[in-house]
Amino acid sequence: MDIFIKTHKVYNIPFMYEAMAETYGYLGDQEKEAEFNNKFTHAKEQLSQNQNNTVNLLIDKLLTEKEVSAQTFKFNTIIFSGLMLLIVILIAFLLYKKLNRVKKQIIDESSDLKHNITRLQNENETLNHKISENNSELMMLAESNDSSFLTRFQELYPNFIEALLKRNSDLSSADLSLCAMIKLDFSSKQIASYMSIEHKSAQQKKYRLRKKLDIPSEEDFLIFFERLENDEDLENKKE
Repeated sequence: MDIFIKTHKVYNIPFMYEAMAETYGYLGDQEKEAEFNNKFTHAKEQLSQNQNNTVNLLIDKLLTEKEVSAQTFKFNTIIFSGLMLLIVILIAFLLYKKLNRVKKQIIDESSDLKHNITRLQNENETLNHKISENNSELMMLAESNDSSFLTRFQELYPNFIEALLKRNSDLSSADLSLCAMIKLDFSSKQIASYMSIEHKSAQQKKYRLRKKLDIPSEEDFLIFFERLENDEDLENKKE
């Protein structure tokens, strides 16, 4: 729209507002659709008023510049009005064709967007289902105090373990197993049960782990782990 204003093609602006309103309509945003419909109506009325003012100014200028006979003036006025009408019709026709192309393009792009959104939603559901299955498997291994728990966890969350070891390379297998259980959102009571230790001992282990990883006392473990993984993913992408 800035380009239209700078190039004095303001007659395109109402149709851009109309296209925006239709786009938001396709997207289901009724508030934005109504907002741009109002802008379209206002801009169209203003454009019509400006065109009428322009025509009137041109006619007045012609009348004041020359004094002609009634017959010549009538002839010239008819010719001028016919040309203006022809130009307006031509512009309207070109804009109509252009608007139809824009509308078709927007419809096609909206259809592609909806298709991509549906595909991503399906992929996300599949991923969530797979994560849920993997976590269920890990929980069963942890509940049975299976020695393969940490190995299996490391297979499913390699970046997480790598990020922990970058934070502190001296972490023991027991520390990593504790981190894995915390990430799976096990409570201190569950951790104590699965490790066959007292509840108080589980809390002490979490306290010592917080010191090893330099986690502020006010920060939750899960929030810290999420931030740690995000930093690791960002670092891997840079590499």
